[in-house]
Amino acid sequence: MDPEKFYSKIETLAVLNHDLQKLLLEPDRVQWGQLKEGFLNCHTMKGIARAFGLRRLCDTLHQAEDEIQITLGKNAPVISANLQESLLQVSLVFAEYRRLGARLHNQRRTDGLTSVSINRVWKIIQARDNTSLAADSRENSRWSELRSLCLLPLAEVLHDAIGDLSEVAQALGKPTPTVQISAASVVVDPDMSRVIQKSFVHLVRNSIDHGIESPEIREKAGKLPAGRVEVSCRAYQDRIELVYQDDGRGLDVEKIRTRALQENLLRQGQELDLETLVQSIFVDGFSTSSEVSEISGRGVGMSAVKGYIESLGGEVKLVLDPSPIGSEERFVKFRTVFTLYQKLGLRNIS
Repeated sequence: MDPEKFYSKIETLAVLNHDLQKLLLEPDRVQWGQLKEGFLNCHTMKGIARAFGLRRLCDTLHQAEDEIQITLGKNAPVISANLQESLLQVSLVFAEYRRLGARLHNQRRTDGLTSVSINRVWKIIQARDNTSLAADSRENSRWSELRSLCLLPLAEVLHDAIGDLSEVAQALGKPTPTVQISAASVVVDPDMSRVIQKSFVHLVRNSIDHGIESPEIREKAGKLPAGRVEVSCRAYQDRIELVYQDDGRGLDVEKIRTRALQENLLRQGQELDLETLVQSIFVDGFSTSSEVSEISGRGVGMSAVKGYIESLGGEVKLVLDPSPIGSEERFVKFRTVFTLYQKLGLRNIS
């Protein structure tokens, strides 16, 4: 593995772990919102850890998820001794990987801006932008040039986010899907890069677990044994749309309808058009899985995606294809569409 890429992911995990460990600051006075945010951070960390084969960290995070979920089911949001122990174990195991990342990073020589130094420079730029200090045109030009150096090609960000699918696919006994990315001439700032990477962790897990069928089922349907994931980018004057889709069987509409009734998102006898109904998967805790595994089943993934994108003012929704797949009308093909506005740190450089 590229040491720079590994260290960059470790630093992303460090931010999430820092927020997760805030639950230990006042264990008797934690709020429900803090617990839910901790659950989300834990789930995202686990997805990144699994993608990079960090097995021990993945296991400890799964245990912490279990303990947070138990706490969420109680009458009062008090951090139990078991949850405190689980969170401490996460920190201890993560610290080992972070030391390894630091050693690999220090052994590598580079003449350009690394992802870590880019993030540091970006923080300085943000601090400067938040002040009202006046500057002459020459100084503004220098800051603009520095800002441009921090922008990252969207295609590279996406490849980094979904390019390594082998760990999840192997865990589910499926071939690694092929990936096609079309996002030329678009660059993003470090903040948007992190949001995209955290979001796509969950999209990839959902695709492999829920969407892309087993090789046997795919071959019977006339498909190649390995699935396919596609990401395309459409640039408009004021916004950019990212479209994510896989070639799996699609959404199980009947399962979504049943779950929506169970969660009181839909009343018995109430009719909703499919486009509206399927947006239910973005609701916190919504899952069509009957069992919880290390991969999915907690109802966190798509809720996390929505939260990450909306935290920067963006939007995400499911768009259905006009016709069902084959003869199984309960399954409907779809695309996940992100709307990211120019002010959010994207730039079309075509």
